Amino acid sequence: MGDLCQSLASASDELLLPRDRLDSWLYELYHVAFPGAYPDDPRIHVGADSVVVEFTFKGRNDGPFAGNPPTHRSVSVPMCVAYDIETRRIARIRAYYDAATMMRQLTD
Repeated sequence: MGDLCQSLASASDELLLPRDRLDSWLYELYHVAFPGAYPDDPRIHVGADSVVVEFTFKGRNDGPFAGNPPTHRSVSVPMCVAYDIETRRIARIRAYYDAATMMRQLTD
């Protein structure tokens, strides 16, 4: 089974994270940078060896994010998370979101 990883993809790059970094990134996103953030209107698609969840990430930036201080602005960003399943376990996670839109909402 492959290592659990996450792809944070924008239009131009991709970053892969091992399990410990993924856990840390998710904690920082949901509990530090955007406490109280939630996936709005989730749509779940199940296949033979994959699950895809589409949703709108909604939250307010009340903690440091991407090296910047809190802006106390709200964001609403489309996201998609794909889970690859191998031997009835999650083998890989890829999360895609529009980082440029998120940053624009935080700075405009």
